[in-house]
Amino acid sequence: MASNINNNNNGSANGESEMVYLSIDYFAALSACPPEEIDQLLALPDLDEHNSGNVSTEQALQYLTAVMTLSPVFHESQTSSTASTAASLVEQSSAQITKESSKLFTNIRNAASILAPSAQHEISFSGILPKLKSITENPHAQVEFLQCCILASQYRYARESFDSLHGLGHGRVPCDGSDSKNAELYLRYHYLRGIIYYACDEITSAITEWNICISAPSHAMHHIILNAWKKMILAKCLMSQYDDEEEMATNNLKDFILSLPNGTSTAITRYFNGGTSDVKDVEEYKKLVGKFVQNELNSFLKISASSDNAVGSKLFSLLQEDGHMGMVKRLMPVMRWRKFRSISKIYTSIPWEKLARVLGLGQNRCMEFLMEAAIKQSSGGSCQRYRAPVDFTLDDEEGIVYFDAEEKEQDLEGRIEKCMSLAKRVKALDVALVSSSKYQINVRKKSREEKRETEPSRSVVEIS
Repeated sequence: MASNINNNNNGSANGESEMVYLSIDYFAALSACPPEEIDQLLALPDLDEHNSGNVSTEQALQYLTAVMTLSPVFHESQTSSTASTAASLVEQSSAQITKESSKLFTNIRNAASILAPSAQHEISFSGILPKLKSITENPHAQVEFLQCCILASQYRYARESFDSLHGLGHGRVPCDGSDSKNAELYLRYHYLRGIIYYACDEITSAITEWNICISAPSHAMHHIILNAWKKMILAKCLMSQYDDEEEMATNNLKDFILSLPNGTSTAITRYFNGGTSDVKDVEEYKKLVGKFVQNELNSFLKISASSDNAVGSKLFSLLQEDGHMGMVKRLMPVMRWRKFRSISKIYTSIPWEKLARVLGLGQNRCMEFLMEAAIKQSSGGSCQRYRAPVDFTLDDEEGIVYFDAEEKEQDLEGRIEKCMSLAKRVKALDVALVSSSKYQINVRKKSREEKRETEPSRSVVEIS
């Protein structure tokens, strides 16, 4: 049956058969196909990105349903032990992973990719995710399960499965094409795990997974390694929050963010350090990290706001192409907080409107920013961003933000106490002065003199 479809495909005018593109005839052939040939027929369609335009979302969903219903892969007993589940990818023979099953899982991922833009919810509703999750012995199934979860935005569901997925062992990225499929599966597995960790706000674990990709043995650059490096440095930026003392002592923050993990091969190290001519993408990302370290908030605002200047720039186009604009926008609150901290060291107070303009926020959004900061600082949470708190108060009536409010209040209380103490001392001196004998004598003497001056003097004639 499958061979007949292949023959029809080869004999068509365009070299392609409608049945291969999930037509009614193809699904009719599936229903009449013998069980021993069903996997070969399910693996026959080519649903990669070049042909996905010929497949509708309804056909993609119908294909996923047919795979789950008809393929023996999803009905085999999963009774193998945990030890066999944890066997490394390198130790598995080619007989264990047939060409049909590999193509089948690839088609499942491509069908999910067709659904993702306009019918993302159908990926979850189809039931394909738990089906893929149940196949713990096939590395292709594990990798495509993670990919389908990402396409369906089911990051938490994928994260919960990490305890049951035992990994793919340690792969090698060859330069001669040998065993390249196993190596790419290994890289994709850890690359996708990093994406899922990042989406679940487990940034440290995400960096660890991407570092595994970067440090994989390799004699040449691989596109997954390059993408893992790009995501790794952006995640490091998100984690690089210091208090005042640490920030002053850390002059090599950029070097820390761009540092490669231990064990990175010489070829990969040379590539990222500019040892090859094809490193334009790398240099653009390094410039982006430099802008983050220098806290050039305005530059990031132009990029994230898709301004005319940013849209025409190579960096903007590169971020859009790589799909990293979201990661860059996630750095904005971090940079705003750093800018807010620097303002608090310069000003004792600042008008609310001016602060909103400096932070690149509207007045309402600026109020939300300040309220969020106040709440999270007062709650004593473990948010990395607020490790170095800023004391401030907000005067709604005057529209002014005051910094170091607690310190100023303590200083005011100290001044009041000094004034009260001085007043008591002045009062005591007054009492002592009034009650002294010398003061009394001087007062009587002064009184007599004033009286004598007011009395008229006697005439000489009157006396005689």
